[in-house]
Amino acid sequence: MLLAPLVIAAIALQPGPSLDPSVAHLVPASVSPPRIEGAGDCINPADRAAGLAAIAAWRAAHPSGYQSRSFPLTPFVPIGATLFADLLPPGYVDHDPTAGFQDYSCHNFTYDGHQGTDFGLRSFAEQDIGVPDFAVLPGVVTYYHDGEPDHSTCLCGTLANSIIVDHGNGLYGWYWHMATGTVVPHLGDSVEQGQQIGLAASSGNSAGPHIHFQLTDATGNTVYDPFAGPCGSAQSLWVNQPPLNLNTYIADFGYSTDNLSGIRGYPSRYPNTGQMGFDQFLWFWMQIVNLPANATWRQRYYRPDGSLAFDSGAIAFGNSELYRNSQYWFYTYYINDMRTIAGTWSIRFDINGVEAITAPIQVRPQATPGFNRPPAAVTVSFDPPSPTPGAALFARVNAPLALDDPDYDLVRYQYTWLINGQQVRSNTFAGRADALPASLVTPGTFIECRVTPSDGRAAAPTAIASVSLPGQCDPDVNQDGVADQGDVDYLINVVAGGSNPSGIDPDFNQDGVADQGDIDALINVIAGGQCP
Repeated sequence: MLLAPLVIAAIALQPGPSLDPSVAHLVPASVSPPRIEGAGDCINPADRAAGLAAIAAWRAAHPSGYQSRSFPLTPFVPIGATLFADLLPPGYVDHDPTAGFQDYSCHNFTYDGHQGTDFGLRSFAEQDIGVPDFAVLPGVVTYYHDGEPDHSTCLCGTLANSIIVDHGNGLYGWYWHMATGTVVPHLGDSVEQGQQIGLAASSGNSAGPHIHFQLTDATGNTVYDPFAGPCGSAQSLWVNQPPLNLNTYIADFGYSTDNLSGIRGYPSRYPNTGQMGFDQFLWFWMQIVNLPANATWRQRYYRPDGSLAFDSGAIAFGNSELYRNSQYWFYTYYINDMRTIAGTWSIRFDINGVEAITAPIQVRPQATPGFNRPPAAVTVSFDPPSPTPGAALFARVNAPLALDDPDYDLVRYQYTWLINGQQVRSNTFAGRADALPASLVTPGTFIECRVTPSDGRAAAPTAIASVSLPGQCDPDVNQDGVADQGDVDYLINVVAGGSNPSGIDPDFNQDGVADQGDIDALINVIAGGQCP
């Protein structure tokens, strides 16, 4: 299951005095802290028994296992999203052998008996667009199961769509809760590092969309927590262990003119809008990560000219302890000027006196049917920045987290990968990351990833990341991020004695002279040919 289902609370109306007699005060409703005592692991006993039986059968047929090598390290989180951004905070391995629970960092960010790490999506809406799961290391599939429903919201003990991979040297990776029909490698198939193995979902014993990632020995009796810490393992299994993050932030946000009191939130996503008419009532909702104990909130409403229309002052959430993941909806204060002044209003929302978000909303005499604006522009970068041949390469989207679309639509991203100008992978995902498998990251290649954000109706400009691997030619001679006819024209000009602002060596084919042969070689590489 996903660690500790989101605390969901309404901030309900209660009449009271205010600066404006038409304004109503808001008070928090009571909520329960996110604890699940004795919940057991999210891989239910039947799932686990089937997986262990499959491992035993595999080992009987292949006594030496996948291959013998040094104990492998985990290079990345096995999902196409980014920790503490569009991924909810993880649910870690439980290191408390008693009925209690404690994670590697001595916090309670786990639950009793949890044997893996849960990396969760923010909603089913992201799952429905698609977020890929990836193999963290090469190996062979020793267990495979697919065909189960994948929108589970209960811990009902059902089977999950899943695989187990023999990653070598007695280490087995368990990848659980994937979407039905998307589990790609089958029993006995080889997988490589960074290969897509399915889409994240909520199949099996699960309360929301996520991947449960677990490392064990062949017996399943020894669980390897990849995270090292004072209350856990002494040795990290990460190449670079993700740090513990206790910062407070808003993971998702939206306005709505629908009555949210009758609409289910997580794991679904509340409806959203970027506008309201004078005659409409406005609500807003948010997912909060790391809400401190005894926290307060404050709302300030700003007119289109930037002047302050109303300040709620600090009001208590009513939480007696830290909420790792929580979701709240608010019915906005009734501001008279919002019924008469059109333009871009904004509401600033503070948590414990610190700005958490300032969210704009278009106010107009009447709401415009079909109103929509494209998402915010993004940038994209490679992880790691300097790729290693033979290792998977991630492209990560950099964009505002809760303000990535002016209408608060859920943004999806078209990832198009090219090697030496030839497309090798193209998919649309809701996650802010995608991976190129290790076998495609080779010396002598020019790698590009083009990312186009969209809300499903309108697109933002395409962002491009590119890199030349060592020991190869770079066809992007004009250094504009794209290998195309512009580079050919640039080299023609330089060979003819023109200016060379990018400072490239015009002897592209390295034959000792800058001439037509260099231009021909560049044209060949851009068309997908080999470097000279």
